[in-house]
Amino acid sequence: MRTCRWHIVNARSNSSRQCFRGVKSTETQQVNQSKTVKGKVVDDNGDPLIGVTVAVKGQSGTGCVTDVDGNFSLPVPSNATLVFSYVGYATVTVKAEGQSNLNITMKSDAQELDEVVAIGYGTMKKRDLTGAVSSVKAEDIVRMPTSNVIEAIQGQVAGLDITRSNGEAGSGVNMNLRGVRSINGDNNPLFIIDGMEGSYEELNPNDIASIEVLKGASSTAIYGAAGANGVIIITTKTPKKDKFSIDLDAYYGWNTITSFPKVNTGQDYINFRREAQRAAGVWNGPEDDGKLFPNYMQDYIDKGQWVDWAELASQTGKTQSYNINTSYSNDRMTSYFSLGYYDLEGLLKGDELQRYSARAKFDFKANEMVKYGLNLYAMYSDNDRRYSRIWNRVLCMPPLGTPYDENGKLVDYPLGDGNMNPLADTGSQQYVNNVKTLSVMPQAYVELTPLKGLSFKSVLGGYFRNVKQGIYTGTKSYQGLESGKVTAEVPNTFTYNYKWQNILTYNFKIKDDHEFTVTGVTEWSKDRREKVTAIANGFDTDSYAYHNLGAATGTPTVSSEYVQSQKMSYAARINYSYKGRYLASVSSRWDGSSILAEGNKWDVFPAAALAWRISDEAFMQKFDFISNLKIRAEYGVTGNAGAKEYATLDYSRNGIFGFQDIAVPYSGYQLSIANKDLGWEKSYNFDIGLDLGLFNERISMALDWYRTDTKNLLFKKNLPYSAGGYGSSPFNIWSNVGETRNTGLELSITSRNFTGPKFTWNTTLTFATNKNKVVKTTSEGPLQFNEYYLIPGEAVHTYYGYKYAGIWGTAQADEAAKYSQKPGQVHIAEKGEANYKLNADDYYVLGNADPKWQGSLLNNFTYKNFDLSILVIARWKWTINYGLTGWYRTDGLSPSPVICDYWTPENQSARYPRPDASISNGQDPYQQWANYFDGSYLKVKNITLGYTVPKKLLKKANIERLRFYFTASNPFIYTKCDYLKDYDPEKGGNDDEAPLSKQFVFGVNVSF
Repeated sequence: MRTCRWHIVNARSNSSRQCFRGVKSTETQQVNQSKTVKGKVVDDNGDPLIGVTVAVKGQSGTGCVTDVDGNFSLPVPSNATLVFSYVGYATVTVKAEGQSNLNITMKSDAQELDEVVAIGYGTMKKRDLTGAVSSVKAEDIVRMPTSNVIEAIQGQVAGLDITRSNGEAGSGVNMNLRGVRSINGDNNPLFIIDGMEGSYEELNPNDIASIEVLKGASSTAIYGAAGANGVIIITTKTPKKDKFSIDLDAYYGWNTITSFPKVNTGQDYINFRREAQRAAGVWNGPEDDGKLFPNYMQDYIDKGQWVDWAELASQTGKTQSYNINTSYSNDRMTSYFSLGYYDLEGLLKGDELQRYSARAKFDFKANEMVKYGLNLYAMYSDNDRRYSRIWNRVLCMPPLGTPYDENGKLVDYPLGDGNMNPLADTGSQQYVNNVKTLSVMPQAYVELTPLKGLSFKSVLGGYFRNVKQGIYTGTKSYQGLESGKVTAEVPNTFTYNYKWQNILTYNFKIKDDHEFTVTGVTEWSKDRREKVTAIANGFDTDSYAYHNLGAATGTPTVSSEYVQSQKMSYAARINYSYKGRYLASVSSRWDGSSILAEGNKWDVFPAAALAWRISDEAFMQKFDFISNLKIRAEYGVTGNAGAKEYATLDYSRNGIFGFQDIAVPYSGYQLSIANKDLGWEKSYNFDIGLDLGLFNERISMALDWYRTDTKNLLFKKNLPYSAGGYGSSPFNIWSNVGETRNTGLELSITSRNFTGPKFTWNTTLTFATNKNKVVKTTSEGPLQFNEYYLIPGEAVHTYYGYKYAGIWGTAQADEAAKYSQKPGQVHIAEKGEANYKLNADDYYVLGNADPKWQGSLLNNFTYKNFDLSILVIARWKWTINYGLTGWYRTDGLSPSPVICDYWTPENQSARYPRPDASISNGQDPYQQWANYFDGSYLKVKNITLGYTVPKKLLKKANIERLRFYFTASNPFIYTKCDYLKDYDPEKGGNDDEAPLSKQFVFGVNVSF
């Protein structure tokens, strides 16, 4: 390795040195000393090292740093032990007793490059990687106080877009890696847990040792069809050798709403209604205030009985987590055991999640040839949920009334009219939605090593999950008041998954320069899901909830379903290294899926990669500031069989109806028609990358450019109504319909800005762009799915519709009249030559729901025993269809969000139409097109401040480490669009789900 020329100190002369004792210099420090030790520090090439920290072991704050010639001078006690440390070099410890002049040689420590990371079906040193791989370590995973492992790494991996769209307790995250490829197929990455495919949702973050994200073509193609959207490998903790340890992690805190738009109340509510009645010709001045509201509403206004329904519906939730683990290792056995408890109260009253988890992990070494082990994880959760639409109920409820009577009981109709109490579900036993989940993930393996470099590992694993849900809507629930129906429902779902994996690995060298690793894999999996649902209607009492369906006055109904699928795979890979400088990897995988049609069930997914470690070449030795330089290129094919089970099976049936003694033939079909030609959705991936390390990895960088072409998209397509259907629903069919393309750039930079004995500062920056577009479809025009449209040349998640052009002003009255509009109404831009008739030909592309770029900035600081980390994330240039502003109502009876500025003859620059009580449904016909906004935001995701108690204070208690910390999650957010300033855009525009929360916790880490 080469000399590091990174200057830490401002050396003004060859003899200048920086020493420290607290904040004092060599000239002023006063210590109990008996001698001065001098010396010089050089690297393994004999060149002086500048800025090496020289410290006295056991005496915090006593030490110095070497000057430009590597020299140092330090007064020390006669029996002192000196510690020499420097970034990128192995620490050196020397006893000063009997020595006054020291010559120290520090050897380069390539620890970061020699770090072993998990890849598909094996591990590899970071320096030997040929593909794009990002890694997140345990300390970065537990920084965020959450039960969701993936949410914990939000913003820490370039190209991995993670968002939450629901703030309910226990809700999951949305994610995609390097953009959206598929339409109806699965866009989630594949999760590999301790070597086998599994579910991350139930893992305890405290059990995780590392997370590797495989992004490149060659690293994901070894997983074939399953790796189409990238691969995330989660490795759980294993004990350190010859050490027994006990670790306890606990925290307690509070959850509050990040922000929630206010609605008009008080005088603002009255003024809005005045304008609505003025537009309707009813109100002309304060003398007409008696005409504003119905009498029953006016009574509440006169009494000042204003109600903040959102505040009554929400709460400050509490969160707590307790995790303990113990581990031990010796030459023959390693063991790890953990227990976890997590409790979260959501933002809605009655929204709560309790989760219990346990992990047992054992590895045994029978002899030099045989190893075997068991990895068992179990989780039980109890989740009480609320009906999520309460949030838009509180928005549309007039801010008046009597929520509770004098006895504290909920009033069914707070205004005495037809408006039901939005809090009705919070009444005792009125709305119950309880979900109990039990998951078990066993895994056993045996590994044989008959010859040096040759190993065979066979792993048998499973995933078993039972979900029992109980739902009850009582007589006084919102649904009960609305429909008069009292219903109990008990769905019970049991999921089975079996996997058997065999891995043969042979590692060998030829003449020391040529190193090969050959891997062969077979993998079989079987998935089965069984569901039984019982429903009963009508109960004389609410006391049973869903526990006694037999007490229903109506006839109970029972339904069931059974779904099964299988996959079989074979894979082979060869990794080659020549002198550690020229690296290559070639792989192929053959996948078969029972989901696809006969003749299309099997396909092959090849991949190849090349890498060149330029920094190891002889001509690079003169560039000694470059410690690592590698270029990479890779190409691979992955697949997706993400259609629904049985999409290729025909369920038509024929028979005879008897009608008045006359036989009438009939034919019956399920809504989903079989596609006998359904095949694989395939992604063709290309990636080129650059890895750069400067000043002995003091600065490290990874840069990647990629392109992914996904063809034969799996799409659930509605057939024309002329083909038939059931009721109002047409037949549909799973088809391979088109092609998408994703291109992007990813950058990750880590810098060790300052590495002193008292103070350190490290920074990690990630930045990623992604541009996805639809290349072609089989449809002649835009193809709609959900709220998006597939349009060749546009993004996958494209919003398409009428283009909002403002509000018609009084000066535009004549032009507005040509569209049967008037001033104060929404102005829609007509496409092309005006014919004054708006239709689908006038639709524009309004934006898309995926960001143009996203990034993060993580700063970690330590000062003495204090540590501070700050994570900032950004998601920029994307469009949000804001559902909450969709509750703007022109009639003035339902309250409108305060953020919605409205047009009046005196305020013609507003965004929203004029209030008008004469509009029957309370909405301008084109009002919805005003709700598309730029969703760009910058968020402080996490701030953690910690303090580690000095070890000398812990010795008597036999405590190895004790750290206290405070964490704030989502404390601050900046939105580019002012209309979103009281909202967290990460959630998306959906107004049905609970808002996101900010969290404040106090915690402790203890190690024995």
